[in-house]
Amino acid sequence: MQIKTHNILDFLKLVKKYQKDGKSSREHVISSYNHERIKQLAFPNYPELEKFCNEMGVLNMTDKFLELTNLGEKILGTLDKEKIKEIFVLECFLNGKLSKDVLQAVNNFHVNDDKTMSYPKKDLFGLFTEPKILPILRDTNFLKKDPNGEKVTINQKFLSALNIELKKIVSKKPPKSQAELEKELEEER
Repeated sequence: MQIKTHNILDFLKLVKKYQKDGKSSREHVISSYNHERIKQLAFPNYPELEKFCNEMGVLNMTDKFLELTNLGEKILGTLDKEKIKEIFVLECFLNGKLSKDVLQAVNNFHVNDDKTMSYPKKDLFGLFTEPKILPILRDTNFLKKDPNGEKVTINQKFLSALNIELKKIVSKKPPKSQAELEKELEEER
């Protein structure tokens, strides 16, 4: 199942519908899902969607309750679909639990002469440890196919925010052992 932004929005609305004192009974949400065919079509894989919303940081889960986070409430309070997609990118994929995977993958993209960032489409899937992230990155317009369809590029709109986040994770090289330093010195000689 490919999770899309509309699946997440519909799911958050369902959780909100059963909310009482800030929490929704997980049992009621699952029961509603199981007994309404429309919801089953909207959420073909309920457990995966629930888990993904939790990983995105829009939903907190316990065994008995589901609770919208401040971010989940913010998303539900936003009426503009493009603004919602922007929130997903900036606050879920470039920050939050999923950002580690996204930033590590995107760090492998090539910076082109025109300052765009791209990666061969055929090799893209292997960059992500969580494959379910890739379809929603496309759905939110964070990733776009280039005109010839061979590469995937990062939407220019998000490049400045992305660069800020990438600078934060600049990978530090592990310290070299004395043996490694001596070996390099020997090779140089």
